[in-house]
Amino acid sequence: MFHVVRDRVSGLAGVESVSLTSRLPATNRGGSSTLEIEGYEPAEGTGRAEVIFALVDPGYFDTMRIPLLHGRVFSGTDRLESERVAIINEAFAKRYWGIPDVVGRRYRHEGAPDSWVRIIGVGGDAKVRTPDENPTPMFFRPLAQGQGAARLFVVARTQGDPAAIVQNMRQELRTLDANVPVYQAGTMNDHVGTSLAMPRTAAVVIGLFGALALLLTSLGLYAVVAFAVARRTTEMGIRMALGANGGRVVLLMMKETMAVVGAGLVVGIGLAALAAPVLETMLFGVTASDPATFFGMGLVLVSVALVAAYLPARRAAQTDPVRTLRFE
Repeated sequence: MFHVVRDRVSGLAGVESVSLTSRLPATNRGGSSTLEIEGYEPAEGTGRAEVIFALVDPGYFDTMRIPLLHGRVFSGTDRLESERVAIINEAFAKRYWGIPDVVGRRYRHEGAPDSWVRIIGVGGDAKVRTPDENPTPMFFRPLAQGQGAARLFVVARTQGDPAAIVQNMRQELRTLDANVPVYQAGTMNDHVGTSLAMPRTAAVVIGLFGALALLLTSLGLYAVVAFAVARRTTEMGIRMALGANGGRVVLLMMKETMAVVGAGLVVGIGLAALAAPVLETMLFGVTASDPATFFGMGLVLVSVALVAAYLPARRAAQTDPVRTLRFE
């Protein structure tokens, strides 16, 4: 049935390639298997490891644009009655053998001592569970050699609008069998967006709290700086009464204020850099030491401090020195 669907979908306009798989990239849904890996002996003395896997057809790696680094991809000769074979990703090879090219090595499933599987290829690493993960070991078996899958996904690489082709794919399924349930249909962007739903929610909440914290910090900084400068009104009056230029007095007040604010920013940014790694697990595409973020927040606070120092100093400088001396 699924092979018929694949063939029908491949004939749709705008479809470049089609494949079948039991597991989509960047998802926690899917199977894993306990393997006994030939030549692998971890510290606890057992050669077994729990590894995520997927059943795929021969066109999967081409459709998903996963490069083949060593060996070959599956072919029509990899059938149930032929030698058991598998393709692993580079993370699998490096984790359990320490080298990238392990074509010809073997593993077997726990509880099946006579079911050795030979590795015929090593593919590049793709996202297995989450878009922000480190390379995760994974192996692929030919769909023809699998014991059946509870569900299969039809994946297609397209030209043009993929959302429109999704609707055409649905229609093909209804045409073949109206009773076939379609549990999930959408573009890869939709799929990745779903997998990022919780991190995005956490990021939005943290962002709102961060914006609120920045607002309160800015208000507090403005109030403190403005109050500190205003308290020096008498000093500014004395300086101008003795012949100092008003503009130079304002500049002096701002320089002295920014020296204190600058020292506080250095200490604050240092503490923030130490605390940032705690939030790194919630970040995707942004490092914990993102320079744009630190520079942007520092620029906002410096701007607030400059305005807070300038306004009361300018007001005092424009007032008659005699009146300024009577401020207090």
